[in-house]
Amino acid sequence: MTLAVESENRADVHWLLVHLALERLQWLGYAYALVEVSEHADRFPPALRQASWWVPDSTERKSAAARDDKSLEWADLFIDLRTWTPSSTPTSLTVNGRDLWVRRPEASEQLLIVDWLRETFGGGWASEIHRSFSRDPISSVIVVDRDQKLPPKDRLLGFLAYDTARLGMLSTIALVPEARGRDLSLAPVLVEECLREARASGMTYAVLGGVGNARLAALRAFSALWTIPGSCPGIFGRGVRN
Repeated sequence: MTLAVESENRADVHWLLVHLALERLQWLGYAYALVEVSEHADRFPPALRQASWWVPDSTERKSAAARDDKSLEWADLFIDLRTWTPSSTPTSLTVNGRDLWVRRPEASEQLLIVDWLRETFGGGWASEIHRSFSRDPISSVIVVDRDQKLPPKDRLLGFLAYDTARLGMLSTIALVPEARGRDLSLAPVLVEECLREARASGMTYAVLGGVGNARLAALRAFSALWTIPGSCPGIFGRGVRN
């Protein structure tokens, strides 16, 4: 079947199709969608314009403060993985004398990690990493102490997942208290390894969800990150928690 459309109505049909596609993506579990606008930008529908944010040029080397929105207590951060260049930071590092490894978990570690997260951080984060094990490949990254003499749960220090709370999004970072703020290299390594895994799985952009006190540190560590205006309150905090 061929659809014939008058030239003056083509833009309207174009945006109708975009609207239908966005509805489908929302139904699939996306909180954000990336739309490339090459033409008819002047006829951008008001409803879409109100809900949209024009992604800045990631090649502009602006300061972290300039890429932030100080009016938001908790905000989502956008990164275009097509232009993002990861650093050469190794996934093995030493923090407070402990040799740590940031990596994707093994399937055999699922029950141990889920139990540890439930005991340490609660059922919400435990549910997120539980879902990450249903993905192929597993869509999460963990921080592990290399000392095999320690009890198994004492070797686990943190985690970060993607495509769990929402498709295309990273969850908030979970680090045990003794690993927070002691060495600023740990959180960026955890985020970067998760972004590497996300891009390798086929994601072209990612959103870091609900970043609060550590937002400026994240913006400083990743020059391609941008605070999304109007992204607070986000998706977190809506569910029933035990």
